[in-house]
Amino acid sequence: MAKRFRSLTRVLSEIEDFSEQNNYAIVVEGKRDKNALINFGIKEDKIIIGAYKNPGRILDEIINYNGAIFLYDFDRTGKQKTEHLSSVAYSAGVDVNSFYSSRLECTGLVHIEEISGLLEEEPKHAFYM
Repeated sequence: MAKRFRSLTRVLSEIEDFSEQNNYAIVVEGKRDKNALINFGIKEDKIIIGAYKNPGRILDEIINYNGAIFLYDFDRTGKQKTEHLSSVAYSAGVDVNSFYSSRLECTGLVHIEEISGLLEEEPKHAFYM
């Protein structure tokens, strides 16, 4: 579990740094996903909730950013939504970074909201192992 935790926190830190340095929006499915990223330390103003919004409305929200990272769940539905939204955004000229989504999926995470629980479960000293 400690190795998975370190891998997860490393990727989340990379996403946070990339988003900050390059002014990229992080688009998530819902409020619990957003809260999980905020609990990790990602700034709230970088996170956009995509639930119940059509792609045009999401594009309107990410227009003020240099690009977007779609962090939808890694189940079948989430992957379909990510693929669709990425395609729409790319067609509209928005730079879509899929690298970090793929890296996060490789940590074994399925639902973005699980991040909060994993952070609470892992002892603080895991950072120093």
